[in-house]
Amino acid sequence: MQSLIVYLFAFLLFNFVIMAHEWGHFITAKKFGVKVNEFAIGMGPKIIKFERGETTYSLRLFPVGGFCALEGEEDSEKYDKNKNPKNDTKKSDAKRSLRAKPAWQKAIIMIAGVFMNFLVGVILSIFLTSAKENIYSTKIRSIVTSSGEYIESENLLKPGDEIIAIDGYKVHVLRDISFAATISNDNQFQIDVIRDGKFTSLKDVSLVSTDAEGNKQLAITFETMEKNFINIVNYAFTDVGSLIRNSWDTVIGLIKRKISIKDLSGPVGIATQIGGIASQEKNLGPALLRITTFMMMISISLGVFNILPFPALDGGRVVMLIPEVITGKPVNQKVEEIINTAGIILLIGLMIFVTYNDVKDIIMSIF
Repeated sequence: MQSLIVYLFAFLLFNFVIMAHEWGHFITAKKFGVKVNEFAIGMGPKIIKFERGETTYSLRLFPVGGFCALEGEEDSEKYDKNKNPKNDTKKSDAKRSLRAKPAWQKAIIMIAGVFMNFLVGVILSIFLTSAKENIYSTKIRSIVTSSGEYIESENLLKPGDEIIAIDGYKVHVLRDISFAATISNDNQFQIDVIRDGKFTSLKDVSLVSTDAEGNKQLAITFETMEKNFINIVNYAFTDVGSLIRNSWDTVIGLIKRKISIKDLSGPVGIATQIGGIASQEKNLGPALLRITTFMMMISISLGVFNILPFPALDGGRVVMLIPEVITGKPVNQKVEEIINTAGIILLIGLMIFVTYNDVKDIIMSIF
């Protein structure tokens, strides 16, 4: 029963993240007078649909995304024909078309979805930070080995050290320490710390030490901060900022081939991770908190992904506005459609590749 609740909660929260993104497009389009033909959650065949005013609202079969179809952005006449079969013309409401709006309004409509993803991330982060027993700083409280002893030297971390950078990667929250360790090629780091009020750079430092059997020999704990409203909000915003930076650096790492594309996860990988949480946590409360943390990360990642200057993504559509700002005329609609279609095909190819890797990993874990 608990697993079912966890899956249902994850499903609802994931769709809330998608809906928030599309709602950003929807509400700004309405604000600027752009006609919204359809607001959809999910992809594929429609399961539920209803019309309110001029907009069709639908829930579709596959919960892997959503869309907000704006006049002038899609093949809008198909909506007109569906609502009025006698209308066989290809005219659209030109004044309420997205293409008829100024470039700055188009840009706001396009980035509003990304803004909503980041806003949802902040809200979830504030909730999660409030729910935590402690808020940890990056200042080391203790360092303990399996033997209970730790030999201090000038080139090793010490209790009281505040970690500010690892291999040049700035550290603001504990999440940054984990990310910096993940993107490193080995377990030997250059760590910059504030020690006794002074900057100190340590070289060839190991954050995790294990014995021959793989047992952890070195454990580092960090000091806690006072849990008050200001610290909670400040930590939540800082954590989201770090997540945005981590996601962006992941994209850069993929481009520079420092991170393998095989490390990416799609819908199947996400479902697998949710299943892992459902089976690992014995109590419902901690399981739901882990799911909420996972969805916060997905919301931020979705925002970063959509702002990339790639065709068909929100960032790519904003880039397409640059010629309009320079010339005063929008890019030819046919040219824009061809570019966006090419982008969609490439994104579908990426989705297929990522899904293939996710399925392969599942099969290999079974056998």
